[in-house]
Formats: sequence, structure tokens, C-alpha cells
Amino acid sequence: MKVKVLGIQLKFAAAMILSLLLSFVLLCISTGIYSFCSGNIHNYNYSFSRLRYASEALSCDLNKDNFKSIEDLKPIFQKYEKQYYLFKMNFIVTDGGDRVLYEFKKVSSSVNFLKKANEDTMRAYLDQGNDRITQYCDFSYAIPIKMDNRIYMLWITGIPYNAVMDTSFNWINKKGFVIMLCLSVFIFYIITLSKMKYIKKICRGLNEIAGGKLDFRIEKKGHDELSKIASNVNYMADKIQDKIKREEEMQRSKNELVTNVAHDIRSPLTSIIGFLEIIDRNQYKSREEKSKFLSIALKKARVIKKLTDNLFMFTKLESPHIKLNLSSICINDLICQVVDEFSNVFEKNNLQLTDSITPENMMVQVDMDMFLRALNNLLYNALEYSVKPSEVKVSLYREGHRAAIYISNSCDNLEERDVKMLFERFYRADRARSNPDNNSGLGLSIARSIIEHHGGSITSNYKDSRICFKISMAAEKNDIG
Repeated sequence: MKVKVLGIQLKFAAAMILSLLLSFVLLCISTGIYSFCSGNIHNYNYSFSRLRYASEALSCDLNKDNFKSIEDLKPIFQKYEKQYYLFKMNFIVTDGGDRVLYEFKKVSSSVNFLKKANEDTMRAYLDQGNDRITQYCDFSYAIPIKMDNRIYMLWITGIPYNAVMDTSFNWINKKGFVIMLCLSVFIFYIITLSKMKYIKKICRGLNEIAGGKLDFRIEKKGHDELSKIASNVNYMADKIQDKIKREEEMQRSKNELVTNVAHDIRSPLTSIIGFLEIIDRNQYKSREEKSKFLSIALKKARVIKKLTDNLFMFTKLESPHIKLNLSSICINDLICQVVDEFSNVFEKNNLQLTDSITPENMMVQVDMDMFLRALNNLLYNALEYSVKPSEVKVSLYREGHRAAIYISNSCDNLEERDVKMLFERFYRADRARSNPDNNSGLGLSIARSIIEHHGGSITSNYKDSRICFKISMAAEKNDIG
């Protein structure tokens, strides 16, 4: 099942949006509580501003002309009263003293009332300023006018209406943005805290691995880029650990190789030196004995040469740059040829070499010299370890698109662990029966390397006191039937 990966960028973006939404909700709740506790207040600032503007505009209009009578003023009063009808404006003309000469609307206003209203209006502006007027008072404004070459006083009155103001809204306008920003940052920090801790945990894990603790593993959390980083770091640690183990194994194998080669060379070399010293000191009894010693020394020298040849071949096969001279051959003919060549040798060792070859000719791509060496090593192994007398059988069959070669022989005292170790270099399953002069312990290992370089495989199976080696090679498609 494919796990859906949610990107960390998307997660952080979602966290930011969520933090903004939560901060806005919290701000709305807090302002609602504040509004409920503080309530609404009255604001007359707009009304006073409009009335004062109307009064000043009227003053400008009246100063443009020299009016003859009050009747000339009435059209102007009507225009302003209609334009500012919300404020129920009234216009009162006095003689400059306490006598009222004209009222646009008959409300029986006294000059003292007008003066007091004017004082209240001015006091409201002085005490609270033009920004906000929250206490109600009647509006009154006095304008000197010239009429029939005499100076009169025009009083303009109005009733300010109440504009209810929500204090919580005003509070939001002034402080809400700052509070919302702080809440967003705090909520974002809380939401992303676990991710930041996980990042620090990954960093600590990297430091542990860099410090040499290759068995340290970072816990995988979630399905985002951070979890991918943790998985890749753990994978990297596994690969480094495996590489170090392989290098240690290679070093151990090299040490074993040097030790085994030194051991296998030392024994025949010691014999050669011993026999040559006898001959050099003329300590032999007869010419026949001298000839015998020389023959033994020569045989031991050939053992050393065989060992060094096998060691050279093994080292060559270990190289990744080895090149094979491939050619197409009929594997049936090759197996028949090898069996014929080894038949006499096996008969001399009280062994019967038989074959069972399919009549269907199969063509394979092989390096002839290399492949023959692999077959020879397997047959020499059977010659060395077979129970005598017994039968050694070589078979060739087609298995699908592959050619299968079986070489089996009887043997005893072979255990399961021996079967698994047969292809290891310098391994001898039965050291008591094996002859170091004839067996270097590299034969099967070389055979396996050769077959694998050809793209094939070689396996072993032990059953009913018989060991069977199977070689599987790819057969060409244009086989001749």
C-alpha cells in the first residue's frame, strides 16, 4: 500500500493558516466579552461637526449681501433647514440684546437660553475636543449679520442626534491587529513545536552516526520529508555498516588467504629444501636414492607451482575487470570430450565415470579455457573425495532455457555445515582424507567464480551419501535440435 506523503511545506502553510484562524476566533471571543462588559457609548461628534459646518457656511452666505429685511433671509433659512433636516435647525434673529425679533420655528426661545446653549456647545468642544463628544447638549451658534445698515445677531440652533458607537469595534481597530499577530506567532510556535523537536532529534542522530555509532537509528514519525530524511539516514547507516562489515570480512579473508598460502607452501618447500640439502652434502646412499630424492623434490615443486597457479587464477577471478573470450560451443560435445579424457584416470583410482547426456544439442556462450578449468576442478574434486570403489556420474539436461550439468559422487562423513562451506577458499571437508599435495582448497572456489563470471550458477546438494554439484548456464535460443 502506497503511503500518501504530505509535504512539510504544506504542513507549515496549514499551520500558519490554522494559527491565524484560531487567533482571530480567540480575538473575537475576547472582544465579545469586552463589549458585553463595557457596553456601548454615545457619540455626538458627527452631529456637532455637521451643525458647525452648516453654521459657518450660512455665515458666509449672509455676509455676501446687505439684506433689507428679515423677509430676504427666509429663503436662505428654508434652504439650510431643508438641507440639514436631520438636525431640526432653527434660526432666531435678535436685536443684539435680549429682544427676539424673529423665529424661523415658533418655539419661544429666550436669549438667555440661546446664550447658555452656546456656552454648553463651546464647553463640549473645549472639554472633550472634536474627536469624540459623548455628553448630550443643545447646539447653539451666534452669527452677527448686517441688515438695513444695522447689526443684528442670528442664532442658529439644532438638536444633535445620537450615533451609538461599539467600543469593542474601536478597540479591535486600534489593538486587534497587534494582538492577533502575537496570538498567531504563539499558536504557530505551539503547532510546529513537535516538528522542530523532530528536526533536532534527526540532527542528534546524525551526530551520533557521524561519531561512529552506526547501530544508532532515528525513529520514523509521520509521512513527510522529515520522515524521509530519517529513513534515508537509517538506510545510509545500514549501508555504511554493511560496507564496513564487508571490508572487515575482506581483510579477514586476505589474512586467511596469506596464512593458508604460507601454510600450504611451507610444507612442500620444507621437503624440497631437506632433500636438496641431503643431495648437496652427498648424504645419499646410492645413485638410486639420489634419483628418488630429486624425483620427490620435483614433485613437491610441482605442487607449489599448482598452488601458485590456483592462487593466481583465484586472484584474477576476484578482479571486477576480468574479460572472457566468449565463443558459442555445443555443450554436449564438450561434456563427452571431458568424460573421455578423465575415464582412464578414474579407472586407475578404482572409480567408474559414467555420463547421461541429452540427445538435444545445446549451444552456450563460454570462455573455453575457463569453463574447462571449472569442469576439471569439479572432476578432480570427485576423484579426490569419492568413496572407492564407486560411481561418478556426469549428466546434461535441458531445463527450460538453460543447460544443467550435474556431477555427483559418493562420499561419507560429510555434514550439513560442510556442504555450505564447500565453495569457500582453502576449505577442505575432510582434511584427514585430503592430500595437501593434490588439493589446495581453491578448486571449488575457482569453479564457482568461473561459472558466475559466465552468468551461470553452481550449487551443491548432499543426499543419501552422495554429493551432487549442479551447473546452470543460459542456452542460446537458436539451439540445434
